[in-house]
Amino acid sequence: MSLIGWFGTFVWFPLVIWHLATGWLRHLFINLPHLRWNPTTITLSLAAAAIALFLLHRFVRGLLAKPLRATVTVRAAGIFLAATAAAIAMTGIVHELAWLARSPLTYDRSGSARTETISNGKQLFLVLLELDQEGIHPHSVEEVLDQYPGIDDIVSYPATYRRNGYKAPFVLFHPGISLSKLPPDAPLIGALGRSEDRIVVVLVDGSAERLTPQELEQRLAASP
Repeated sequence: MSLIGWFGTFVWFPLVIWHLATGWLRHLFINLPHLRWNPTTITLSLAAAAIALFLLHRFVRGLLAKPLRATVTVRAAGIFLAATAAAIAMTGIVHELAWLARSPLTYDRSGSARTETISNGKQLFLVLLELDQEGIHPHSVEEVLDQYPGIDDIVSYPATYRRNGYKAPFVLFHPGISLSKLPPDAPLIGALGRSEDRIVVVLVDGSAERLTPQELEQRLAASP
């Protein structure tokens, strides 16, 4: 048993390193084909960056006694932007971990699969929130997939949370309705289809709960 435990630790550590090193490549491969490019936003962003670099270069050159090459300013700005992106990414990781760990849902007997389901539900919630801000109110998860085909992996239970080969999708409880018209504690989406005493539900405020079918029915009846 000790040998098996040691081997499991040995395999786990290289996998963590591998995913940290290559996970961003997989993320780009999945999501880049589904990006919606906005020419106006891209043009304004590039123009603002060029003006900022020009003004920064003139300002720093005025402070120095010797001439400053433009390439030095560009490299310094690139390093600063890369550091800013890294800080934002780390903040997102910490935020996501705190978001998931603040609930006792992540500590029960099937915590790993259920945590993944909760994470998928919250990612789907963020997509619904973005669509709502654009004035798009889908009537089903399939309509959400039409807008964001890249989220196909997150709208269903993970493989470890299946039963009899059935992969249960998330269901919208309030199709075609703006989120602003719903109370924060109203159930928004749920992971149905698994025979257990409680259902994973994501609320309008983005939090997650596990409700019994009776509790879910009561909450839905109290919603507009």
